[in-house]
Amino acid sequence: MTGWGRNHWRVQLTVLVAAVTAAASAQTTNYQYDSTGNLRKTTVSCDPGLTLCGGNCVPAPSAPTISTYAVDCSSRVTISWTSSLCATSYTLFRGYASAGPYAPVATTTATSYLDSGVQSGYIYYYVVTAANGAGSSAKSTQVTVNPYFLPSPPGGLSAVPGDHLVTLSWDGIGGASYVAAYSIVSNFEAYYELPVTTNTTATVSGLTNGEIYYFRVRVSSGCGGSVWSNQVAAYPAACGPANCSGCCSSAFDIATGNPPGTCIAGTAQHACGSSGVVCSDCGTDQCGNWYDNGNECP
Repeated sequence: MTGWGRNHWRVQLTVLVAAVTAAASAQTTNYQYDSTGNLRKTTVSCDPGLTLCGGNCVPAPSAPTISTYAVDCSSRVTISWTSSLCATSYTLFRGYASAGPYAPVATTTATSYLDSGVQSGYIYYYVVTAANGAGSSAKSTQVTVNPYFLPSPPGGLSAVPGDHLVTLSWDGIGGASYVAAYSIVSNFEAYYELPVTTNTTATVSGLTNGEIYYFRVRVSSGCGGSVWSNQVAAYPAACGPANCSGCCSSAFDIATGNPPGTCIAGTAQHACGSSGVVCSDCGTDQCGNWYDNGNECP
């Protein structure tokens, strides 16, 4: 092509490449300008077991890698994987036993898939393959998914009473958030929840000294969290000898947590000072001080 037409095509299109690929024969026809400015047609064919990708003959893609998986509140599993060079599709497989056998879940051109065909409480095993016109890759490394999204409740809940308050503590679960609650009735027919926290302790204040309160805690999550833990009970009480005087007759036995009138002599013993005097009537108060019938041990 010469003259105005040639220059016009050079301005409009610096390089023109049009490819029509026949998947069955791995053949493509290219149109491009040669060094003299003439439009030429060339045909490229690949050997069996190869396919065209970016103008080159390539084999089947390498296996992708499952990068992440997530479980939503409906126990659906989203599997994501890395892309493989020259892949045109991916097939996700799911199994019920480690190392298979696996059944295909879906074939997609995307690099993630939402699997809604699972049930809460079962363990599933996933692999994925990549494919193109030359064939399929090997299976990826397996990942294990348990769609049971409700975590177990925290264990080890304890309640330490104080003056108009109770301090709670429990065993942590990695990365979890928690909600503690308290009630004045043991069946938790009505209760109050504390704000969500990532700590494994919480202080409930504004309580009435001498009244019994019940406490429990659960894991908090976007899916509603775990069931409640076992409950514990505590009686808030002020620190100091006033709560120990005559403790084994009619007052409050702080050491054992017994309400007034049920104290038992000798239930808490502690050797006080160098004299070896034994505090046998009351024990420690909420502040950690030892008392014997209202007299603080030295």
